[in-house]
Amino acid sequence: MEFSCIGVGAGPSNLSLACQIHEEVGQGALFLDRQVDFRWHPGVAFDSSELQVSHFKDLVTLVNPRSAYTFVNFLYENGRLYHFLNAQFEAVLRAEFEQYLNWAFHRNPLVRGGETVREICFDGEFRVRTDTTIFDARNVVVGIGKQAQIPPQFQGWTGRNLFHSSVLLHIHPEVRKKHVCVVGGGQSGAEVLLHLVGLPKKQRPASITWVSQRENYLPIDNSPFTNEMFMPCFSDHFAAMSETQRKQLLGRFVLASDGISETTLRAVYQELYRHAFLEANRCDITLRPGCTALHQRRRGP
Repeated sequence: MEFSCIGVGAGPSNLSLACQIHEEVGQGALFLDRQVDFRWHPGVAFDSSELQVSHFKDLVTLVNPRSAYTFVNFLYENGRLYHFLNAQFEAVLRAEFEQYLNWAFHRNPLVRGGETVREICFDGEFRVRTDTTIFDARNVVVGIGKQAQIPPQFQGWTGRNLFHSSVLLHIHPEVRKKHVCVVGGGQSGAEVLLHLVGLPKKQRPASITWVSQRENYLPIDNSPFTNEMFMPCFSDHFAAMSETQRKQLLGRFVLASDGISETTLRAVYQELYRHAFLEANRCDITLRPGCTALHQRRRGP
């Protein structure tokens, strides 16, 4: 069977494309994902995690506000629109947004879960092989998401005592009375710190050190003029730049996507305050901004 487009992966980016193709074209495309249900970074899906951006930046609203795949329509069809409005959340909980993405994942007939792509060949047209069949396509869109990166100085040490934050809730490491170092001053690092401090007293580490290369723990830049960068007209401007100009621009505006949400920063500061002045059985918490982790050594036998 030949398709005009096959998507490899049905994460937020490809799922957005699938929803738009379904409503504008109707057929001729297929999006394959190895997951049976949509899971959004489950290894760091803390109960208190929130979106860093407006819920209007969902799969389709800014392209087609009348789409049936909007977050607002998800709330409406699930009987919670008025309740969501009355709850007056400062930000949407990631757990609810994951429910929305899973709803769109199963609602869209162009998306097929539980289908792992094993091979892609090209000979005038693409041939995509899965565990069960082979598809032909004129176009392939790869959206397999980011891969966890362990810094080179930590390579070869990974295990239950050294791991990427993306697997934290998968392995549930034993941290009781241990000395824990969280490396990375972004949103994930902040949420891991909150998770560790929020553990029951008998399960907490003896100490927590939070290391960041940046000189401070900085908020995401969600200001109006910075957000102009995400408008379609700026995308055209960005596409016309040279590779060097693009890298320089992304370096200058890294906090447009890589900072910590203000609500999370406030929660961290409040937890540190409570822990320092109101907690009887506290662990030692040390913040190390402007610090680079260069190497490590094993302690004990």
